Amino acid sequence: METSIWSIGKIRNFIFILSMDNFENKFQPCSFLNPGPYQNSEPETQALSDLMMQYKYKLKLYVSMHSYASFLLYPYSFDFVYISNWKQHQELCKLYVDTLNRITRFEPYTFGHSASEFYLATGVSDDHVIGEAEAKMSIVIELPGGGSRGFDFPEEDIFDLIKETFVGLRAIGIYVAEHFYI
Repeated sequence: METSIWSIGKIRNFIFILSMDNFENKFQPCSFLNPGPYQNSEPETQALSDLMMQYKYKLKLYVSMHSYASFLLYPYSFDFVYISNWKQHQELCKLYVDTLNRITRFEPYTFGHSASEFYLATGVSDDHVIGEAEAKMSIVIELPGGGSRGFDFPEEDIFDLIKETFVGLRAIGIYVAEHFYI
């Protein structure tokens, strides 16, 4: 009996700097790295991209959340190129990290440039929102991981993680209000 598995990594399906290398080297139907058959091929990706474009030039901060390591990342992911306002991104990330590290009962957070700290990735939403929708700022919050592959946070700790994550989000929300609205 043949089993068919199909998975597309929706976080790697956005138009901005989606390298054809992704398609040639990573188009593996059973891989979470699979970028899909073409850019914005997935309804979820297309919907989020459309929403970003609806607010082009108006977006102040985009936050993408993942679960793997207690880390904040700022653009870009597609190359070892720093975004023009990287110092402001570092300031925002440091605020979140300092806020959470005072209260977390999980592993301490740190931050850095996406490509330099993790790996090169093209077609990701946090680059797309800067490059296509021209948002002011974009960060990835990597929540603490767990489980055998690092992505499965323990169920019994989720409520505590949610509470502390919202403390950090509040801190960066205040930062955005003070720097872009007041």
